[in-house]
Amino acid sequence: MQREPNTKKDKENSLWETIDLEEEKKGLPEEALDVKMEEGMLAKVHTACRGGTNGVGSDGFGRYLSDSQLRNILTQARKKSLRDYCLFYLSYKHGLRQAEVTLLTWDMVNLKEYRIWIPRVKNGISGFHPLTKHEKDCLERYYRLLRNKGKLTRYLFPLTCRAVRKICERYNFHHHQLRHTCGFHMALANIDVLKIKSWLGHKNIQNTLIYVAHAGTEFNNIPKWEIF
Repeated sequence: MQREPNTKKDKENSLWETIDLEEEKKGLPEEALDVKMEEGMLAKVHTACRGGTNGVGSDGFGRYLSDSQLRNILTQARKKSLRDYCLFYLSYKHGLRQAEVTLLTWDMVNLKEYRIWIPRVKNGISGFHPLTKHEKDCLERYYRLLRNKGKLTRYLFPLTCRAVRKICERYNFHHHQLRHTCGFHMALANIDVLKIKSWLGHKNIQNTLIYVAHAGTEFNNIPKWEIF
């Protein structure tokens, strides 16, 4: 799915850099930080990501975010910007790439049915994803905020990929880490690999198996043995 060039949208990016959203200062409730991960799984994430085992690249960023990193990012965004919080949370929950974030439009969101259309790039498989109540509430609030400020456009996030990248750099992480973390957490939760493949929009299951291999959940049910 390709979007036609939109010069008007590019001009709107500067507005987002200086926009003063008074309602954002109120922040989101503490339950907003609940990323729907059980404590046992969070411990696994912390262990797996500790000591560089999460694939730290030459840029110093790991492939996955630990539970503390993810919560810190969401905490900061909750205090600073409702836009940033919605962007990060949706990207994590639905494994969005930067380009996919910029493709999201309000007509892809069905709040009454708790659904959102996820447009995939790189020949990925697009489709509907369910929305949680928390996501629905955040999007409703975000929509009202934009409308009241006169900043409502066709796009949820009228930004370029470069602008998305810059926003994430302010929080000291790379946007693609949210997509990797989504797949990793799904694998840790023992979700079927075919469902993870469908959720992330992978055409090739080999891309999905990477998360399963890193999570190590395929070894959970093998019999224990002793060498001596």
